[in-house]
Amino acid sequence: MTNAAVTCFEALNNSPRALAQISEDALIPKFFSWRTKQDVPWISTLITAIAAIAVVWIGAPSWFLAAVSFEYVLMLVFASVAVWLLRRDQPDAPRLYRAPKGTIYLGLLAAAAWLVTTIFGFQQFGLSTMIAGIAFAFTGMFLYFWRKMSDRKAAGLPMVPGSLHLKLSGTLVSVLVLDAIGYLIAVNSISSENIALIVVLEDIFVVVALLTLTIGLILPGMIANAAIEISHAANRLVKGTLRDFSNAMDALGKGQLEAAHAEINITPVKIKSNDEIGEMADHFNLMQEEIKHAAIGLDSAREGLKKARDDLNQINKHLEERVVDRTKKLADANKELSDALDNLQRTQEKLIESERLASLGGMVAGIAHEVNTPIGISITAISYFHDKLKKIKEIAEKNELSSDKLVEFLKSSEETSSIIDLNLNRAAELVTSFKNTSVDHTSEARRNINLNQYLKEIITSLQPILKNGKVSVTVNCPESLDITTYPGIIFQTITILVNNTIMHGYDNKAGGKINIDVRNENDKVKIVYTDDGKGIPEELRKKIFEPFYTTMRNKGGVGLGLFVAYNKISQIMKGNIECVNPPSGMGSCFVITFEKVTAPVATA
Repeated sequence: MTNAAVTCFEALNNSPRALAQISEDALIPKFFSWRTKQDVPWISTLITAIAAIAVVWIGAPSWFLAAVSFEYVLMLVFASVAVWLLRRDQPDAPRLYRAPKGTIYLGLLAAAAWLVTTIFGFQQFGLSTMIAGIAFAFTGMFLYFWRKMSDRKAAGLPMVPGSLHLKLSGTLVSVLVLDAIGYLIAVNSISSENIALIVVLEDIFVVVALLTLTIGLILPGMIANAAIEISHAANRLVKGTLRDFSNAMDALGKGQLEAAHAEINITPVKIKSNDEIGEMADHFNLMQEEIKHAAIGLDSAREGLKKARDDLNQINKHLEERVVDRTKKLADANKELSDALDNLQRTQEKLIESERLASLGGMVAGIAHEVNTPIGISITAISYFHDKLKKIKEIAEKNELSSDKLVEFLKSSEETSSIIDLNLNRAAELVTSFKNTSVDHTSEARRNINLNQYLKEIITSLQPILKNGKVSVTVNCPESLDITTYPGIIFQTITILVNNTIMHGYDNKAGGKINIDVRNENDKVKIVYTDDGKGIPEELRKKIFEPFYTTMRNKGGVGLGLFVAYNKISQIMKGNIECVNPPSGMGSCFVITFEKVTAPVATA
């Protein structure tokens, strides 16, 4: 009785404050920490006193004290294993006291010794004592579970959490209960005289119970702890680095380089387990490392983009300055080019006009020469006629005029008159042709013409150079082909072609033949000009219509003739001129096509 009283006094002296402290550490229900104004944990004191009185009341039986001692041994075993696992899995976790490794291993060794001693020496306590000790060991777990349910209810959460640890531990405890029931059924089914079999069953039950307790508390805790560690790490990763990384990518996509930065906050999951849990932790850590590298790469890319942007801005600044400078230079160059083009246009027009006037001057000289011949013959014939008339008059005054002399005089006068008439008509024809074509040579008026007659007038006006070069021209044209067009352009084109034939085709040598064939094709007229000169190489047929292209620049050639003809035929007459292969394969051939009724040129 005295020992029981001492035990009750010790319990009242130490246990209440310990229970209150454990309650404040959120390990047992809150009411254990309720205190009076004098800071006395009255609930813990009351419960401890009731328990102590109950122990004294029942006389502190030996089985009860043995069960408490057995519970104490179990708690030491569990605590030693927990400390070893905590140091192994979380070596850097903050601690109030850090025990040396040797002490931890010593505690682990002691736990193993206690377990072995319990298995082989439990019979000295008795089976009932073992069961009571195991029940006492689970009392703390019951109180801890009560506290967690209360806290979850206060937080508005379901009282029973969906915890893997709880599920596994509950399952193993259920196995332990079923094992105990099975044991009791088996023992009750055996005769009390069969002591050896009962002892074997007791040994089996104790081993299974201890293994179940160990596995039920440690293994689920390890699994749950690993899951919690990975869950917390994943939560930190998602709410930290991944969110920053996603925001940085969005900012980068919007061009906000300053905001495209991800804070790297990665804590590796430290789970030392050579199984699927450890492999899962390793893979999770590998994923974190990859995300870390991606975030670092994003920062590097951002810095590179910032540098590229700064460089680009600098380049753009210099480029803008260069563009302004180049634009000014280009404007000046364009002005100079425009002035040069205007000068070139004026020069070209002057050259064309001078060439036209030179051609007209040549025609005038040629026509003057041609007209001079028939007029000179006519003057000579008239002088001869005057001499004959003077002689016949003298004979008549002397009355010596015979009929034979009169007939001879009349016959001579008739011949002289025919010569004069023929040559004067020839001169008149030359003057008329020159008058008609010279007007067209300097004018581009639109009028009605008979193309056959007009072509012949052109050839007549070109007789001086044709005769000088001994070149014959044949015109094949329907006689009744009347058209409305720009005859001056036709005259200039035929004149240019004839001059080019004599100068280039025959190299100014005597002899040659030109054919001008006119074809009446519905609403169009086609003039085919051919000669039997040396021809034009195929590679030069496109160039001859370009301005200032000539092969006789050293002989005074300007290279504007065919260029002028091409532009006037295409732009004014809306026709076409091209150099093609001659039908005979010799010489050159030009085909001119235009409408019979050419529309008038629109004026601004």
